[in-house]
Amino acid sequence: MGWRGGTILEKVLIFKPRLDIMFKKGPVPKERGSIEPIRMHWKRFVDKLASIEEEKGNIVKVLELPNWQFTPELVVTMKPDKVYIPHKQSHQFPVDKKYNPQYYMQMVFPWLFQIDPKGWGPDASVWPIQPEDSHVERFMELQERLNKGESKFPQPKMDGYNGPNTFEHKGYVFFPCQIPHDETIRFHSDVSVAQALQCTIDFCESRGLELIIKGHPVNPGSMKELREIGKGYLWADNVNINDLIANSAMVCMVNSGVGMEAILHSKPVCAYGRADYSAVVYDCSNLDTAHNIMDVAISSAPDLVRYHDFINTYVAKMFNSR
Repeated sequence: MGWRGGTILEKVLIFKPRLDIMFKKGPVPKERGSIEPIRMHWKRFVDKLASIEEEKGNIVKVLELPNWQFTPELVVTMKPDKVYIPHKQSHQFPVDKKYNPQYYMQMVFPWLFQIDPKGWGPDASVWPIQPEDSHVERFMELQERLNKGESKFPQPKMDGYNGPNTFEHKGYVFFPCQIPHDETIRFHSDVSVAQALQCTIDFCESRGLELIIKGHPVNPGSMKELREIGKGYLWADNVNINDLIANSAMVCMVNSGVGMEAILHSKPVCAYGRADYSAVVYDCSNLDTAHNIMDVAISSAPDLVRYHDFINTYVAKMFNSR
């Protein structure tokens, strides 16, 4: 696709990853395959972004390639005034500031994308996002989405859906696992998923608390080491994530998007890593003091006003692809 638009104010280049194949390096079939529903948000994001830039009078080029084929050298070759780069951060994909690089990434609410000159999540220039009380109300509508059993990834039906309630556990500590080698862990946490799980197990054992664990739904094979660490505990992979949060006393994780959902469920949250929501949860990144902090978290009511304001602020600072 060539440059498109009217008056030449800026030449805007948008890198669009091919959505029917893996974002990581792999085979590139000539024929297009189907696109997973969660990735359709990427298409809508690029379409909407391109339209907005054109409405400004800029000329726009959308370049679609396998994500791993985008390089800083390609930016230099094309010489844009602004470039949008997917699924990367400035320390991974350094681009001269004269090209005004903007890094974009899909967030936990999959229609929302972060656009930032430094990167996404804790690498973004706006991190940590502090709660403000001046934004449009979004908390309640997102909370209602969870009440329907929805999440970023497909979930089992909620307990009680078309039948009696069968999940009888209450007041436990909930630990949602993350993919150990995921970029969110590698770039945004000094504590591994295995270390976080072991610390949470030790806490629950020393306090006589029940612990429930859920494996990551996208890559079950990566859970092998974690399942060994968590052997003997209840793994609730067949239970909706919202049931597991709602019935818990506290949610502990490295920096999973589940933390955002736990905030919407008004639960105390302990994070071992740096997260989008770090400003409003308990920091357990120091394993030497983590148990003391978890004692405070599980015995204290969350500040629901800060939770509410944070969610509204967070949504306001993201790009809505809808």
